[in-house]
Amino acid sequence: ALRKIKDNPKQYLTLWTKEDKELYNSGFKRHFSVLRLISKGMGGTGKDHKEVVDYHYRFKIPDQFKRYQDKKREQARRMLSCVEKHRLEDYLSSDTVQSVSNCEKGGKKIQSWSRTGGGAPGSIGATEARRIGAQDFLASAKEAVGLDKYLILVKHLKGLNARLLTIPQCREGFVSVLEKHPQLLERFDEYLPKKFRS
Repeated sequence: ALRKIKDNPKQYLTLWTKEDKELYNSGFKRHFSVLRLISKGMGGTGKDHKEVVDYHYRFKIPDQFKRYQDKKREQARRMLSCVEKHRLEDYLSSDTVQSVSNCEKGGKKIQSWSRTGGGAPGSIGATEARRIGAQDFLASAKEAVGLDKYLILVKHLKGLNARLLTIPQCREGFVSVLEKHPQLLERFDEYLPKKFRS
């Protein structure tokens, strides 16, 4: 049996030339997965239906599956990055949004004095001014240190908020990131209780 194969290997091997592959691909685009119609469209190449089926299942299905998996992975990466971006944006703007949504859901009422200081409708209260200042500080820090280090700062703030970190631990994290930016570190210290400032 091996001698017969060695004497005439082309009889036992199905070789696909570039033209054969192009004909198959154009037939696949036209007829999608109807292999009988694809093999009829390849009439002049000498490829019968059995060879078309063999080629399809040995070479085309794995390629399509790999492309499908790659496409799904890329979609998952884009979705995760989008979700993380929205979570970060929601976290940074959660103070005002949460208080409004809590009020709508029957939670605690919004105290107008925190926004206006109990004065005229156009005036800004100390709490709201502090909140705006903190948002400005975070925006400045993001510009100064870049996104990667900024996310480290956000992680420390989240840890402090969740009570996983103490104030000194949080400050140490900020010092390690903002060591080249002393002005930003001074601005951060303004938001800490006096006994924790440097």
